[in-house]
Amino acid sequence: MEMNRCKEIERSIIKRYRKSIWRPFIRGIQEYDMIQDGDKIAVCISGGKDSMLLAKLMQELQRHTEAPFELTFLVMDPGYNPRNRALIEENAKLLGIPVTIFESDIFDVTVQVEKSPCYLCARMRRGFLYDRAQELGCTGTHYMNAHGLHHDDHYTTARDMAKIAATAMQYPIFEEIFTTSEYTVPATNLSEARELKTTNFLIRSNGYPNVVDSRVLGGKTGNTSKAGRCLVALAEKNGMKLLSVVLGAKASYGPDGYSFTRYGNFEETSNLLDFAYKRFTTMQVLNPTQVGGQFPVSGGAHNAFGSISQGMSAAVPLEADYNTIRYEYTLNEGGLTAPISQGEKIGLVRVWYGNVCLAQQDLLAAADVQKAKSNGANRQNGDDNSLDLWNGILKIVLGVVAGLFVLVVTLRIVNTVRYRNRKKRKAAAKRRRR
Repeated sequence: MEMNRCKEIERSIIKRYRKSIWRPFIRGIQEYDMIQDGDKIAVCISGGKDSMLLAKLMQELQRHTEAPFELTFLVMDPGYNPRNRALIEENAKLLGIPVTIFESDIFDVTVQVEKSPCYLCARMRRGFLYDRAQELGCTGTHYMNAHGLHHDDHYTTARDMAKIAATAMQYPIFEEIFTTSEYTVPATNLSEARELKTTNFLIRSNGYPNVVDSRVLGGKTGNTSKAGRCLVALAEKNGMKLLSVVLGAKASYGPDGYSFTRYGNFEETSNLLDFAYKRFTTMQVLNPTQVGGQFPVSGGAHNAFGSISQGMSAAVPLEADYNTIRYEYTLNEGGLTAPISQGEKIGLVRVWYGNVCLAQQDLLAAADVQKAKSNGANRQNGDDNSLDLWNGILKIVLGVVAGLFVLVVTLRIVNTVRYRNRKKRKAAAKRRRR
């Protein structure tokens, strides 16, 4: 009896509800590119009709698809009462769904929380993502959720996605994951080893159509019906690494409505790379030996000299006029104040080609900048200088006094000689008159 009921339900999905349920389900699988060959898929069942129907749809898809995949049906018991637990088990048995049930104490924990922890977690993650995007200068990005599904106020731009990807690539673990095509999750006491494969077919062939591009090192796909087929990819050729961003690409399907004849995002990425590698070249725009100008330091013994920690290269057009490349230095807010240590950040240096910022990096102090000598030291130096001045003045005064003394003595001697001569002349005149 149960077997007949199960077959009847399965037949109704394909026949009676083909237009309202089966076809939209298949269309969603195709549009989001959700299932690949060899996938191991866990269908999580809450016990309600929606999750039970999803489980049956996945079973039917597994039977009819040409792309084999594995299914596991999981039920988490967060603390159901015995009757609800038994009802889920009975319905799963009736529908021919081999569920695996595991228990948790979520109800016991959440009953002590006034607000939903899931809601709180989602809000915090969304807020973190949005704040970080703003810090990176992503002015065209606004997050409304952490999972990326459609929302009218959830959006981004190709430019912002490139900024986010470039920042993430600075973390080695992210770059390793980003460029990995296949990975084996080791077996545990609860599961066998699992094979994970990238959905970026530019680095891993998925059969026809073969779109593998040897220049591509890695990438992340993303698809929704509103956003289209998207891809952020990292590529390298002749030592020049590039990030490409494709948004809103459209796929084409074969007569069966499921098999791809054109993916859209992969082909457009290769076209972008063809364009870039034909028309751009790499130029070192920041040299680690460069010293970028000198800048005034408040209270410093001398100006600060700028430097950078590492060289940076950028892609520039082959016909670029290097004379138009300019450097822009921006000091820390509030200016520079002594003391400053060698290697300390004192600002930012940007390299511009026309209106395009090719690169930017922290501007560092090339050497220490000590404080100017203290007021006490200045007073001591002033006292020393004053003493020298007074010594000079005293010497001048003494010289003048000595000169005056010599002059007075000389005049006195001259006057004495004259007086004696006059007396002699008078005495002689008297004798002549006698």
